[in-house]
Amino acid sequence: MYNQSQFREDFAKAYGYLGVAKMHSGKLSGDALGFIDKCYQVYENAATNRLEALVVGRIVKKMDGSSKPINLEQIGRGIDDIERENFGRTNSGSAGSVLDAQDWTITMNDAWLMGGIHAMLDFYIASPRTAQNVIDPQFGATVTGRELLGLTTFGYTVHPNTRLGEVYVCTNKGRARGATFVEYEKTFHEAKSGRGFNHLIDGNAR
Repeated sequence: MYNQSQFREDFAKAYGYLGVAKMHSGKLSGDALGFIDKCYQVYENAATNRLEALVVGRIVKKMDGSSKPINLEQIGRGIDDIERENFGRTNSGSAGSVLDAQDWTITMNDAWLMGGIHAMLDFYIASPRTAQNVIDPQFGATVTGRELLGLTTFGYTVHPNTRLGEVYVCTNKGRARGATFVEYEKTFHEAKSGRGFNHLIDGNAR
């Protein structure tokens, strides 16, 4: 696990100014430190949640003021309010199994995932690993695709047909313990510009 100093250093090296103004100057402003430390709290909360497992997958979207899902036809299934209630919310103020933060960013999402990886927790998959749930034509991968890339990069293997569906389990503890934001970001950009993300798709998923 990172301590706070290690987290700050690796986070800044990996992401530079992304999401944090002035970070690229080489000096962390007060706003930058506040943002990074909030991500560190998310990292710690993910690692120490009471269920000792995390849930990844697409978010079920709804129209404002409506309880009717608007994207289930596209994603098949995903994370909805029932998962948030049953598994608990992770953010800078609470330790659950589902990341749910109003100030969400992709780097905070990475911090959440990294907390689970360093703690070698199981990751349950809430959405089928279809091309539509993994590939994004603009960004290369969806957030879920990015998460699955992180898991497979850092020592995780998918196990099908569990009681709660597919689960990624840590099978290489050395890779998980040694995971860094710098390597995660590098691996993502290499996949985006090279081999892509098709290896993360389940050919039988619907």
